[in-house]
Amino acid sequence: MEKIKKSNSRVKLQLKESLSIQNALTLKEQFERAISEGDTIVIEHSNAEEFDLSYLQLLLSLDKYAAELGKKIKFTGSHPESFQQLVQSAGLSVDNWRCEPIDNSLKEDEGNE
Repeated sequence: MEKIKKSNSRVKLQLKESLSIQNALTLKEQFERAISEGDTIVIEHSNAEEFDLSYLQLLLSLDKYAAELGKKIKFTGSHPESFQQLVQSAGLSVDNWRCEPIDNSLKEDEGNE
């Protein structure tokens, strides 16, 4: 479901498959692990097949918790159309979660987990 890569104080989560209520506990654990291991959590979910409100709730909680700890949440790659629609239907703006260019320093470890 995910690959975690570390570079300095950045942790990158590559999320795939279904990011929904069926995987909410696993996602929560991955987010908790990432926030404990880095100061910046970079999320890449452009290859995810499905999103639902539970994923969005986890992202909002992660973002709030990270801010309390002085840590940052960033996105890389692109937001799939289904994620953008979910965010908009929840009354939020995807502009709050802008995607950054892919970080090549984390990409070097592509074969390692």
